[in-house]
Amino acid sequence: MAEYWLRRYRRVRPLLSCEPSTTEEYRIWRKRFQTKLMEMLGELPEKVPLEPELLERKEFEDYLREKVVFQSEKDASVPAYVLIPKFENNKHPALICSHGHGYGKSDVCGIDEGDELRRRWIKDLNYDYAVQFTKRGFLCIAPDLRPFGERMEWQHPYGGMPGTPPGRDSCNLNFLIGSLIGVNLLALNIWDMQRTIDYLQSRSDVDSKRIGMVGLSYGGTMTLFTTALDERVKAAVISGYLNSWFDFPLLPDFPICGSQILPDLLRFGDHAEIAALVAPRPLLIETGTRDPIFPYKTTLKTFKKLKRIYKLLDSEDALDIDVHDGAHMFSGRKSLKWFTRWL
Repeated sequence: MAEYWLRRYRRVRPLLSCEPSTTEEYRIWRKRFQTKLMEMLGELPEKVPLEPELLERKEFEDYLREKVVFQSEKDASVPAYVLIPKFENNKHPALICSHGHGYGKSDVCGIDEGDELRRRWIKDLNYDYAVQFTKRGFLCIAPDLRPFGERMEWQHPYGGMPGTPPGRDSCNLNFLIGSLIGVNLLALNIWDMQRTIDYLQSRSDVDSKRIGMVGLSYGGTMTLFTTALDERVKAAVISGYLNSWFDFPLLPDFPICGSQILPDLLRFGDHAEIAALVAPRPLLIETGTRDPIFPYKTTLKTFKKLKRIYKLLDSEDALDIDVHDGAHMFSGRKSLKWFTRWL
């Protein structure tokens, strides 16, 4: 089957590849591709009042940490940590700090629960970027994605213990179950990120016009799609993700899961097309030369294509890349200056 899929992928040519030669061609392409992308996302929930609740509030040396929960849709709520800098500022620029695979929102907030393995996990991936940005003056929110953190629990309707069924990947399981009724897991998480923006804009301590987003790995997936589809995100950093669906899904260890899939997407566009919807807003890409999941040489090819789009739109300075000598991890070498400049 590996050889079969390799042959099939090699024959695919995206029908809506972004190759404009004028700004007008880009405008026409953008409208067509965005329409198709929304069509592929499928059914989205209906908006309901956020009804936010403050569950706890803890004070640290450099920041305050709140645990909140708000309604995303009729049948789902989003738990999140909000990190507030101890600066005398009534309106903070805000960042959505999206986590990747792992323990959920706790990872990016540096919460290891006293577990040595989790402590090393956070250190090795430089994963606590919500804390890092908060200490530099940004109000940061870290929501749990589905099905991670407090949203990972699986309870069978006919009984049984909570937790992912033995031998099953929770992302793939939720993707398959949703597919039967035309509901996509990635689309639900994009929706939750948009509701997170709604929540940020409802806070009196947030400058609603200065909201950015950052994420590693699956957090990069969420940053890419959310920024592409919601212009309220004014600047973004995608770490360890921007690449090509023609490459990483076919790697030997199959680093792809149901939380990142929109059926039929590759027939119309690739990572470059999604990212082209971000243009001309500021976008910084991070890639590690030793990343075993997202090959950095493929990232460089995608970046080169994206750079042509930004140049066409006379916005070259709004696109940058950080190629670091690391593995699958958050770099942060350029990101602080990036958000300070653009937010």
